[in-house]
Amino acid sequence: MILNKRARHLLLCILVIGCASFEAVADHALVVESCSGIWSSEGKPLYLGDDLVPNRVLAPNQIISIQASNDGLFVIRMANKAIGIDVLINRPLMEVLWSPDSQRFALNVSDGGVVGGWFAKVYWIDESGGVNQIDIGSEVLRLANSLPRCEEREDANIGVVSWLDGGKELLLVAEVPPHSSCRNMGALQGFRVSATNGVVVEHISERQLRQKWNATLGCRFSGDAE
Repeated sequence: MILNKRARHLLLCILVIGCASFEAVADHALVVESCSGIWSSEGKPLYLGDDLVPNRVLAPNQIISIQASNDGLFVIRMANKAIGIDVLINRPLMEVLWSPDSQRFALNVSDGGVVGGWFAKVYWIDESGGVNQIDIGSEVLRLANSLPRCEEREDANIGVVSWLDGGKELLLVAEVPPHSSCRNMGALQGFRVSATNGVVVEHISERQLRQKWNATLGCRFSGDAE
């Protein structure tokens, strides 16, 4: 097993200097090891390994998939009809989340580095197999961008964390960029958003987000995104 940096630190603490509670450290190490996804614990990588090999991510119905390639992303149906997705490709910093009904999917991607900026795109697949983008933009962006308290204007990072209500709603998270120029760097706010029209159904505080939906949060929010 290859240990990440935090797990190695904990192991050193146990073996060399001792820890106040071995059980507490062990429990935390297990949490770290179980961390998955970037923004979402449900997120699947589109490019794998150090060589960033293109990956295929199947929908829950095992019929439709998203195929990554050297040329971009494609939605593939059973009949092997490929439809290209117009989205920025950042191989190490993107993930996909299929809705439970296999009719929608969301992409989280950074247009920079790990810090950001991050944005989300959401799509639905119609009866003919066409891929259509769902507009989740204006209201979410307005609310999210009011969160940062920075010396200069900063846009919030935004990512999809989970599908709710069988795919009818999305749980989005806005994050203040972790820049030292922001007084509330790293602060979070959640939004329940209609997957049909992009309307914000509920605002969720960071405390509520971590209490109710902590299991859906990816490595970025567990402190193990490095």
